Amino acid sequence: MLTVLGEAVIDLAPSGGGDLLAAHPGGSPLNVAVGLARLGRPTAMLAASPEPRSDTGCGRTPRPTGWT
Repeated sequence: MLTVLGEAVIDLAPSGGGDLLAAHPGGSPLNVAVGLARLGRPTAMLAASPEPRSDTGCGRTPRPTGWT
């Protein structure tokens, strides 16, 4: 099992024109963990998580890609 230590951040990007912003999970350590999991490597991510977790935050998105 590979464990990636680091941060998972929320990037805000323009969405749909105007002043609307969309939240996208990101950050280099998170991207490494997701990439390793997609390559079939057993992978875990260790990072601090703000409370309460948002449904659009880092806590929900990467799990379907295979890391724990």
